Amino acid sequence: MEKVAYLRNKKTGAYTMGSTDDSEIVHELPAGLYKQVLIRHPFGFHQEFYPKEFNKDLVKIDKDPYLARAKEIVRFFDPKTHELYQDLKMKHFLGVLFYGAPGSGKTCFTETLVHTLVSKYNSIAVLLSSSFDLSNTSNLVDGLRDNESQHITLIADEFDKFTGKNSAGFLAFLDGYYTKNNVCFLATTNRFSMLSDQLTNRKSRFAIVQELSYAPLEIVEKFIHTIIPEKYSDKIELPELLSHLDGKKLSLDDVKYVILDILKNGSTPAEAISKLETKPQDYEEPED
Repeated sequence: MEKVAYLRNKKTGAYTMGSTDDSEIVHELPAGLYKQVLIRHPFGFHQEFYPKEFNKDLVKIDKDPYLARAKEIVRFFDPKTHELYQDLKMKHFLGVLFYGAPGSGKTCFTETLVHTLVSKYNSIAVLLSSSFDLSNTSNLVDGLRDNESQHITLIADEFDKFTGKNSAGFLAFLDGYYTKNNVCFLATTNRFSMLSDQLTNRKSRFAIVQELSYAPLEIVEKFIHTIIPEKYSDKIELPELLSHLDGKKLSLDDVKYVILDILKNGSTPAEAISKLETKPQDYEEPED
């Protein structure tokens, strides 16, 4: 198979399959996380892949269902499992769909999972642009690597907004002629009901379909650390706040407003949380 040639922009660090100034030829992408950007022009578009740093405050999740699902996904790509799929002449592919309320930790959990796949399997992980037509996914995988030993992880955040998700080409990528070996396709959505049964009710397409209701306390604690500037840190009694948040099933957006109320109005954690309890706790998907 011929090697794919990329051009790497020396100024931006972006990789592209099209000609640009200040570029050097690179025959393969290094393992890591990339953000896909589609550049439109009069004759269509070309893709660029920008290296993306992982969040330095990645959360170690040790609660189910997060922990159980993370272990299941990582073990799926173990060499022994890969060998089993080869022996059975099955494509070693895994589709994963996480859904639930905004602020339930889907994106945060996905990032920790992708970090593991990159570090353990040298995966090329791509955060797909919402403008990307999923019917072209098989061609994208072929372009990202030049042999099936290179692990590929594709992330479709807000999966319901992508075009081509019900196309014959994308369905055949999930389960059919265009399925690729050694590929993990991760999708997240707040609007599970917007997805068709042909995506959600077929194990060979999305083997894991998991609802993530609310963020575990570990994620909430890390989130609080990232949003409170140091000059306000002495005004928040974190242990007390976490003890009141534990079990309240609040979204990360709710946590943000609790902190704002404490800092702005001098409310206690209990008082700030009580102001949120007048609204329904069960998440209802927004109508399209």
